[in-house]
Amino acid sequence: LAQSDIANDVSFAVVAYRNNTQYNPKIEYVSKIITPFTPVGNRAQAEARLGDMNEATVSTHSFNEDAFAGIKTAIDDLAWSPYSIRVAVLVTDAGAIRNDDPLSGTGLNEEELVDLLAQKGIRLVVIHLQSPKNKKSRIVANTRQYQKLTTVGDGNVKSAYIPLKVNSTASASKLFVRISEALVDVLTKIVDQASKGRPVQAPVKAAAPQEPVAAAGYMAERLGYAAY
Repeated sequence: LAQSDIANDVSFAVVAYRNNTQYNPKIEYVSKIITPFTPVGNRAQAEARLGDMNEATVSTHSFNEDAFAGIKTAIDDLAWSPYSIRVAVLVTDAGAIRNDDPLSGTGLNEEELVDLLAQKGIRLVVIHLQSPKNKKSRIVANTRQYQKLTTVGDGNVKSAYIPLKVNSTASASKLFVRISEALVDVLTKIVDQASKGRPVQAPVKAAAPQEPVAAAGYMAERLGYAAY
């Protein structure tokens, strides 16, 4: 991709999020931009900044994290205007703090955040890592929350939510790479078609697959087509 004709047309950014620093200042931040949108042709610049990311060294007030704060930072503080296809990918292993938590950094609920995404034309995909430490009741609640947050207006796709059942960090990393490749591969092909003045082909009507990697490609086709 970095050597392709669209290397300057496709960019990536990374926003990190944690939790409310009022509970413990050592949490350091609620959300922050790690790297702004950077064309894939300059990926080394972005990768250098990613090397500065690290885990929080202290516990937060809840198992849930302030993912809404991370999404809102991405909406408000990243420069989306140059891009026709705007896709944000939330990666999480917990639920998202919402307005019923007094330490919410945004004071927003799912419907309000969906409205903010729609105003910017951003389509959200959630990749939810489900490990054995997650309680079944918590997973059910988180699933409902993220399905609501990623509702898609396509007859075959109810939401852009991808649950991943993982047993280790290594297995999660491998699967995440494959899912990321599926998303990026499909979306960049659509950008390439559009940049050459070719009509973007409508996705073939088919039932949504359940396997995570196939589901990612399926969603990318529909999200990318909807952008044009």
